[in-house]
Amino acid sequence: MSASTSLPAQAFRTTIPVMLGYVPLGIAFGVLFAELGYHWLYAGLMGIVVFAGTAQFLSVGLLANSAGLVEVFAATLLLNIRHVFYGLSLLNRFPKTGWRRWYMIFGLTDETYSLLTSSKVPVGQDPVQFKFLITLFNQMSWVLGCTIGGWLGSQINFSTAG
Repeated sequence: MSASTSLPAQAFRTTIPVMLGYVPLGIAFGVLFAELGYHWLYAGLMGIVVFAGTAQFLSVGLLANSAGLVEVFAATLLLNIRHVFYGLSLLNRFPKTGWRRWYMIFGLTDETYSLLTSSKVPVGQDPVQFKFLITLFNQMSWVLGCTIGGWLGSQINFSTAG
């Protein structure tokens, strides 16, 4: 990438392959979530607060079968416990990240982990900011997909019953 390209543009370009998966999968989640009868904005909100695709799809199945929020929370926790091990492997890579550290911990997904561990930081750029932006852009694309899907699911009448 050109040295004159801004750091956000370079981070955005790095995340495009993940975005190409996150947006359509987020749309699918949003449609299914809205089909449960929840307001379409809640699909996007869930993408912001939970940001765990597999867990969000799991929650659709659990909520459709009248599971309570405690059950959904417990299943999500068990499903995403693997991220603890991802995080442990990153401790030495990001020892002094300040406030961004907490967001990067929250935003750690399988795909983000892959980009954080394999992407080359542009020469002369802040590695922490670059990796923070990768995490942020990945979540933004997921939230965008969830929100679009939630809206589409609220506008289109169809049954997901098998």
